Order: sequence, then structure tokens, then C-alpha cells
Amino acid sequence: MLRSANIFLFFCLSFIAGVALGKLMAIDNFLLYLIFLASALAFFFLFQIFRRPKPAIFFLILTGAVLGLWRFNFTRPAANSTAFWPEARTFFTGVVAEEPQIKNDTQKLIIGKIKNDNDFFSDKILVNAALYPIFGAGDQIQVNCDLKIPQQIDNFNYAGYLADRGVYRVCYYPELKKLEPNQNKNWPDKISYFFSSLRKTLAARANKFLSSPTSALNLAMILGERAELTEELNNYFSNSGVIHIISISGTHIALLSALIFQLFLFLGLSRQKSFNFIVAILVLYLFLISFNAPAIRSALMGLIMAFAQKEGRLGSAGRAVVAAAVFLLLLDPRLLLGDIGFQLSFLAVFGLVYISPYFSHLFHRIFKNKDLRSVLAMTLAAQIITWPLTVWRFQTVSLIAPLTNVLILAVPAVEILMVAGFIFIIMAGLGLGAPLIFLFSAPVYLSANYVIYISEWCSKIPFSHLPVNNFNFLWVLVSYAVMGMIYYIIRKRIILEE
Repeated sequence: MLRSANIFLFFCLSFIAGVALGKLMAIDNFLLYLIFLASALAFFFLFQIFRRPKPAIFFLILTGAVLGLWRFNFTRPAANSTAFWPEARTFFTGVVAEEPQIKNDTQKLIIGKIKNDNDFFSDKILVNAALYPIFGAGDQIQVNCDLKIPQQIDNFNYAGYLADRGVYRVCYYPELKKLEPNQNKNWPDKISYFFSSLRKTLAARANKFLSSPTSALNLAMILGERAELTEELNNYFSNSGVIHIISISGTHIALLSALIFQLFLFLGLSRQKSFNFIVAILVLYLFLISFNAPAIRSALMGLIMAFAQKEGRLGSAGRAVVAAAVFLLLLDPRLLLGDIGFQLSFLAVFGLVYISPYFSHLFHRIFKNKDLRSVLAMTLAAQIITWPLTVWRFQTVSLIAPLTNVLILAVPAVEILMVAGFIFIIMAGLGLGAPLIFLFSAPVYLSANYVIYISEWCSKIPFSHLPVNNFNFLWVLVSYAVMGMIYYIIRKRIILEE
């Protein structure tokens, strides 16, 4: 007899598979509705009436897959989409949908809620503008530009990359005008604008006490403000294999949640109270960075890790990870195949949940310190499970990455930087006195400079990173198949303590 937990798992996995198929094929919604109705009824009768669970599984999987296909269909351009706008001089208004990406002397603005000739249009437009004036999420602007269809860049499908983000047109260095803050704004836009302004205020006040690159790294990790990160610093992080630490990612939020949970337990709190504190911290964090998509994903990953530790075993988080993926794909199905951050976050958490306990078991005789053993195990698990996808997507492999991560996370510099940095930014924003702020700026300064120094040193080691040109998607599948077989063998031979 199928357990309800397994029914839920099969349904979620089939929904995810359906979303993936939706990227490859388009089926009419009415036909999908008929298939869904037939398969749902077949599952009900086979499972509930005739008590035939094995054939019922087939129709359960079909039902979930059809729902995934149906959900993906709604991401395709509608009749009022900007995807059908011609390449021509166009005037429109819109809202900056997310924080701009700033590089050198340009800023990339994703414009949504587009209005032209009193008509509203779906999907978004990418605007490449001069650095000044700087815009923020929630700003409403007028745009006058020559629209272009995104073109292929060498071997990179730039148009497909933008389409996965709902962007179908681009324009370069247009005439821009920022509208008044409260002009033509509904309350969600006002909330977005408020938190965008709050982040900029906090960043400006924090910069009064710390200079770059220390402040730049702190703001990138805590608030997602990456404007002050230099290209040289980004290269250090990328070549040493720790570029993920400067992003708001599920990997380090999950690690941080796990470590803070252990801290609460060390302080004498129960598992339930520790979990409640983690939830409160993650909710406050989401408000601080305005509920953007990477932040929501990261908070979910952190919540899953905290839930697993509350239950007393990491393995209990497996279904929660799948459920979280389904929730995010319901919001935006294009994340599955189009967002590397989504893919790496979930892979990393699967590594933390299923692989890190075995590394911890392996390190038991080598490292007597439980906390150090836990950090090393989680770091290595996240690195290994994301390695094939990272190599395929970025066509480079960092040979020095395990050493860099161990040197940084074993201190643990990132966790110190995030906790002290968060408190420091809040205190600076409240305008508290310099002597009190110094107590928290000191650990931020020391940990940030340690991370930068280690990243720079490791990136300059000869052959620390190598280009990989022939690692295609087939090799990704082979790599994960081999990992799966190794995991299956180890799981049979090693019985972990609960």
C-alpha cells in the first residue's frame, strides 16, 4: 500500500518532470485538461475503489506531469506580450522589477509592468543604460529607445537566456526619466520602493564606518548590493571557486541556518525554540532584501535545513526540498532549466541533506572536533554535488576550490561575516554611536579581509583553475549517474546513527 508521503513525493517529482517537458514541447491547454481529467479519475478509481496501487502510480505520475506542462504553458508570451513588439523607436513607462546589475559604467535594468498608449503589456524589457542616474527596484521610469531583438552571442543563446527571465526585447542607452516616487503607484510598488530605499540608506550609512573592499563584500553578502564589487575582486572569487559566497544563495543560507541552529542548541534552547528563532530571523531577512526571488529561494533552503535539524535527522528534509522546488516552480516554471542559481541551490541542499552525513562519518577518526567535522562535511558535500553542473554551465573547473572553501569556512569566516555584518548594518542604520558599532565592525573587517586575502592568494596559484571545453550535458548526466551509484553502494554499507 502506498503511503501518503510517497504519493506526495511521486506527484511532486512528476510535476517537476512535466515542467521540464514543457520547455521542450507545447501542447494545447484543452487537450491537457482532458488528459488531466482522465488520469485523475483513473488514479482515484484504481487507488481508492479497486485498491490497485501499482497501476495507480502510472496515472498519478501522468496527472502530475500534465499539471507541470499546463503550468509551463502560462509562461509563454501572451497576445499582449512585449515579445511581439517590432524593432522600432518606442516610448513606454514601466517599473524597475529588480535591483539593477551594475558593471563598470553601465547598469542593466529589467523593466516590468509596461504601459504604452494607455495599454498594459506582459513580460519585460532589458534596458542597458549609463551608470547615472542610478535606479533602484520599484522606481517607475519613462523610456524612449530603439527596441532590439536579443541576438546570439558567440555560442551563447542570449535570447533564450533572457526569455527564461521573461525578457524578450532589449534597448541600449535610451532616454530615461524617473517619475515621482508616488506617481501612479499601487501598494506593492510602494512597498518595493520603500525597501529599495531602505537598503540604499543602510548601505550608505554602513559605508561611513567601513571602506571598500571590506564594505563592498559585506553589502554584497547581506543586502545583495554588488555595485561596489570591482571586476578584479569578482575574478578572485571566481577563479578560487568561492564566487557563491558573495551571492544571496541557498547554499550559504542553509549552511548559516544549520550553524546558528547548533549555536542555539549550545546556548541551551530546545530544538523547537531554536527552529522558531531561525524562522523569525529568515522572515526579517526577507523583509530586509525586499522578497526578491533569490532571497525567497535562499530562505526556503535555510528553513528546510532548520526543520531537518529540529526533527533530529537531516534525511527528513528530502521531501521538504522537493516540495519547496514545486512551490517555486508554481510561481515561475522557467526557473527549472533557466536559472543556474535555482539549480545550484537545490543541488547543494540535497548534498547537505544526503551526502554530508557520510562525509561526517568518514571524518570521525580524523577530526575530533564535531563542529569542524560538520563544517568540512557540509562544504565538501555541497562542492561535489554541484561540481558537474558548475563545470558544464561555466566551462571552467576550479581545482583549488575545495582548499579555498575549507580555509574560508573552517574558520568560519563567512558565518562570522554574515552574523556580525547583519548586526553591524542594522546598528549603522539606526545611527548608534561609533564605540558600540566598532564592536561589530571589527569582526566584519577581520573576516571580510580574511576571505578576500584567501581568495586572492588561492586564485594566483598556478593551474588553480582550468578551462573545460568539451564537458557537455551528456557528461553531466553521466556524472550524476555515477554519483547516484556510489551513493547507493555507500548507503548499503554504512549505517548512520540517527
